[in-house]
Amino acid sequence: MANDLQKWIDEQTGLTKLYVHDFKNPVSAISANLSYLEAVLTDAEEDVLGAVQDSSVAMRMLLHMLDNFLNISRLESREPVESVPVPLSRFMDETMNRIRRMFTSPEPRLTVQGQVPDEMCSWPATYVRIAVENLLLQSLHNTPASGAVAYQVALDNDMVVFTVTDTGVTIAPEYYDVTFTREFQHVAKSNEHARYGRAMAMYAVGLAAEVLGGSVKVEKVNDRQQFVLKLPVEIEMRPS
Repeated sequence: MANDLQKWIDEQTGLTKLYVHDFKNPVSAISANLSYLEAVLTDAEEDVLGAVQDSSVAMRMLLHMLDNFLNISRLESREPVESVPVPLSRFMDETMNRIRRMFTSPEPRLTVQGQVPDEMCSWPATYVRIAVENLLLQSLHNTPASGAVAYQVALDNDMVVFTVTDTGVTIAPEYYDVTFTREFQHVAKSNEHARYGRAMAMYAVGLAAEVLGGSVKVEKVNDRQQFVLKLPVEIEMRPS
């Protein structure tokens, strides 16, 4: 019985991967063409350029969502990814560059508090990026233009601690236990104080934290929303 269940899960996971890969091919082509148009249009076509830029950002967000689908299926099946040495400061620089591409403005309303440590981590970087990137993006998407999002990266013994704080509408305390679960999707769509409309991304954060041997929590600090993600400095994933 257990073997039959595992076989069914593996089949569904494999099917999800195939669907996502098929979707990503045409979306990637459209995104590349929009980027080309952005580069060649002149100021004389300002309205057209604005429309192309908005479309280009939308396509990049769609690609990001497809990546989430793919990686959630990989995480749910505990598919191992090789760990590689990653300087923490470089990892955050690369993550911020990816996030900047999701917005039309040159700089999102995002600031770093203090210095990012130069610690060398041994990580399955793809999975770690899912957790960190989605957490930052969700705070940015749910914070108004007049607000601000700040993050801090620190070391606590053998753990890396990512703290993200924003000035958006705070999540009601009664939803804290389900914020990073699949169940949050239904809550987020029906209640303002659930706030995080892209609940799939929040689930990706919680799932990645669990699989990588870390943790994530949500809390309210001085009327601001705060998330604390903890991940081990060294993470080794082995086939189950």
